Amino acid sequence: MKETVLIVEDEQIIAETLRQMLKSFGYTDVLVCSDLITAKQNINKQQFKVVLLDINIEGNMEGLILGKACKERNIPFLYVTSYSDGVTLAAAKETLPGSYVTKPFTPRDIRVAVELTLMHHESHQRNTDKLIKFIREFDISPREGEILSYLAENKTNKEIAEKLFLSANTVKFHLSNVFAKTNTKSRKELSQLFL
Repeated sequence: MKETVLIVEDEQIIAETLRQMLKSFGYTDVLVCSDLITAKQNINKQQFKVVLLDINIEGNMEGLILGKACKERNIPFLYVTSYSDGVTLAAAKETLPGSYVTKPFTPRDIRVAVELTLMHHESHQRNTDKLIKFIREFDISPREGEILSYLAENKTNKEIAEKLFLSANTVKFHLSNVFAKTNTKSRKELSQLFL
């Protein structure tokens, strides 16, 4: 099975430059999309090795929508964009990209970003697999599992509560249940079991 790379870029010259760079890195199967609808259709129907997304497609911030779609499908992705202002960067960080490259870029910038994105994705996948095994082994409830996934990201009880729309006390309650199930006494001790 070929491992296809997807580039979503509405500027033809930049898209072709990226395509040629990726081919020089050994990625022989590179697909280019220039609009949101085609890109979303491809992301929803195909698994890609990695996706390079422009944030501003056709004058809007559609790349962020595509980043969320990639995240939902567990496809590694990174942004290649002209925008590095605080608002755009904050919005992009919410989608958890593997990397963020600003234009203009060099072949080295793209190669490093792609390799880091793939490395982060592989590491995250290993941690997810460990967490799933841990959840099964200790009979962790779905809600406790959600809390543990945020714990793995070093989120505080308050941050976990905000993400899950719970009170901090509810998070604390679920964590105490997990401590009891796993015979642990602290977050650090618990993390050592599944990370």
